[in-house]
Amino acid sequence: MDQLKRMRAGVVTTAALFIGAGIALLSDLNGWWDIPGGVWRWWPLLPLALGIEIILTQLIHGRQAVVILDGLSLALVVVLAGASIMYQAGGSALHMSGTVEHRLTVTETLTSLGSVQKVRLVNPLGTTEVKPSEDGAVSITAEMLGRGNGENEARMRAEEMTLQITNGELLTIQVMPEDRRNQICHLVVAVPAELPLEVENEFGGVEVRDRQANLLVKNSLGSTQVHNIEGDVQLENEMGSVYVEEVAGNVTIQNSHGRVTVSDISDELNITNSFGAVEIDSVGGVATVRNQNGTIIADGIQQGGTLATTFAGIKASEVGDSVNCRSQNGSIELHDVAGDI
Repeated sequence: MDQLKRMRAGVVTTAALFIGAGIALLSDLNGWWDIPGGVWRWWPLLPLALGIEIILTQLIHGRQAVVILDGLSLALVVVLAGASIMYQAGGSALHMSGTVEHRLTVTETLTSLGSVQKVRLVNPLGTTEVKPSEDGAVSITAEMLGRGNGENEARMRAEEMTLQITNGELLTIQVMPEDRRNQICHLVVAVPAELPLEVENEFGGVEVRDRQANLLVKNSLGSTQVHNIEGDVQLENEMGSVYVEEVAGNVTIQNSHGRVTVSDISDELNITNSFGAVEIDSVGGVATVRNQNGTIIADGIQQGGTLATTFAGIKASEVGDSVNCRSQNGSIELHDVAGDI
């Protein structure tokens, strides 16, 4: 009997994965298009493609061959699967482990604000939306979502979450979860527009609009949107996009792993970003943008500024003063610059 050939499968799939992932990430970072759902959502394509390659290899070589899975391919499957499991354990709203959901809505209204000088919102597991109060009170609506293997367990998870309210000069409203994997809170708060606001959020998006005071937002694993603010805005965001428009004040943004889009800023703009494109339009003051591994597109910077990035290009137009542009391993394209370059 002839000795069977040992054929290795997985090399083609692994190479295609690296090429496809590289192209997708490069496109996402440079703002050409976004990866739907993020990279982790698509990892099951690897074992699927490996299975197809194993079948095709066996069909091509027939019974005279025994197919062996490439070690690097197997290691990639294990690593991606483990990373996905860890992401789920972190408490993502889209990856809770139970099968039955129970929703519980909690409402609170604070009419006597007394000596309150600032409002602080803390939501460690979900989304936070802030809108202006119409009656001068602070109104809270918290949708507690619990998930379990049955209705009773899901209800218990939802009821375990509580709101902790601490009154004083600093009014603090905090969501208190018990099980980060099986609980989430969608928090909506109406706050008087003239009170300064701080928001701390994780595992979900933040949206703040129509305020007449300074704003500070710290968010991770979610997007941040800010609209129509009369005051200074400071944003610290990770693993998500940032969108800011119509701010009568200074804007400072520190972000990573996400696109930053800013428009209609009256005063100075300072952006630090990495692994995501930055696009700005209509800035009344000096604009300073420091990016890494992402393009910069700037239009309508009235007082000039500094634009710097790496491994990507810079495009700027209608700059009212001098602009300093630096791009490492990327192109620079400038139009209608009134000052020095």
